[in-house]
Amino acid sequence: MPASLPAVDLALLKQFQFEKILDSDPVIHRIVLLGTLPTGNNDGHNNRSPAIISLHKTHFSTESSFPVMEAISDFRLIEQNDIYSEGMAWSFSPSTDHDPDIKISIIANATPLHIAKKTRQKQFLIRETPEIYGSIVLPYITAIPPERTQWYLTRGLFAVGRRLLLPRVLNILSHKTEFEKILYEDPSPTDGFIVLPDFKWDCTTISQLYLVALVHASDVKSLRDLRKCHINLLKSIRREVARVSMEKWGVGQDSLRLFVHYQPSYYHLHIHAVALEMEGWKGMSVAHAHLLDDVISLLETEAEGVFERMTLTYAITELHPLWDTLRRAQATF
Repeated sequence: MPASLPAVDLALLKQFQFEKILDSDPVIHRIVLLGTLPTGNNDGHNNRSPAIISLHKTHFSTESSFPVMEAISDFRLIEQNDIYSEGMAWSFSPSTDHDPDIKISIIANATPLHIAKKTRQKQFLIRETPEIYGSIVLPYITAIPPERTQWYLTRGLFAVGRRLLLPRVLNILSHKTEFEKILYEDPSPTDGFIVLPDFKWDCTTISQLYLVALVHASDVKSLRDLRKCHINLLKSIRREVARVSMEKWGVGQDSLRLFVHYQPSYYHLHIHAVALEMEGWKGMSVAHAHLLDDVISLLETEAEGVFERMTLTYAITELHPLWDTLRRAQATF
C-alpha cells in the first residue's frame, strides 16, 4: 500500500466529506457518492483527495432462523386494499432526519395461488402459432367467467374458472375503488381508458415511475385482439400518459417506456408505462413485453388482423395453468 494512502477503517470513513451523488439505483439498492478523504500525508497540512464511495445494501439472509421482523423498529402504512397492503419501515430508530429504508408488501390470507405466484419458478419459451392460440389459449380465455377476468393491476394470479379472483379492475373502471388515484380518464366505452399509478410504485421515486392505462372496452382481452380500429385508442393512451407524466413528475415521452405484455397477467387490455431509467424487471424484457410504438406501427403498416396471424413467442412459468398443454401442443404444430 502506498505510504500516502491511509489504512481504511471506520475512523477514516467517518472523515469522508460528501460533495455530491454520482449515481443512485433503487433497483439494486446502490448509491455512489463523491467526496474527499484525508490523504494520510504527514506534512502538517490537512490534505484531502477526491474519493468515490459506493454503498450497496446487502441481500436479506435466506436462513430460516433469520429474525427479519425483529430488525424492524417502526412501520408506516401507505395503502391497504382488501388483502394487499404496502408500507415503509425502518431498520433503525426512526427520526425526522432519516427516510425509511425498507419497503414492505403484505398479502394477508394468502392462498396457494399467491404462494405459487411469489415462488421463483423455472421459465420456458412458448411459440404460440395462430393455431395454438385458436385451439388452446382462446378457449381458455373465453371459459373464464366475466366476473373473474377483472384482475387488479400487477396483483393478478393465473385466471382459471374455478379460482376466486377479485374484480378489482372492473371496480376501478366503474369508480367503485381507487377513484382518487385516477390521473386521467376518457369515459368513452369504446375508445376510452383510465390512467393511474401502478400499485407497486411509491409515487415518489422518479426513476421507478410506473403507470398503467386500463381500457374501458371489455372485448379487447389481449394483444391478439388489437385491430386497425384501435390505433386511435393506442395513440391517445401514448399521448395522455406522456402528458400526465410530464406535468406531474417532469418525465416526458422520450423518457418513458410503454409496452403491452403477452401473455398478460390478466385478460383485459392494459398498457404499462415505466421510466426509461428503470432496470432489472423481467416484465420489460424480450419474450414478455411488446413496445407500444411497435404495436401501433404494425397495425398501421400491415394488413388487418396482424396479431391474429402472427406467431408470438413468450416466456411462461412451469406453474402457469397453460404450461403443460402448450408444451405438448408446441411439439405437434
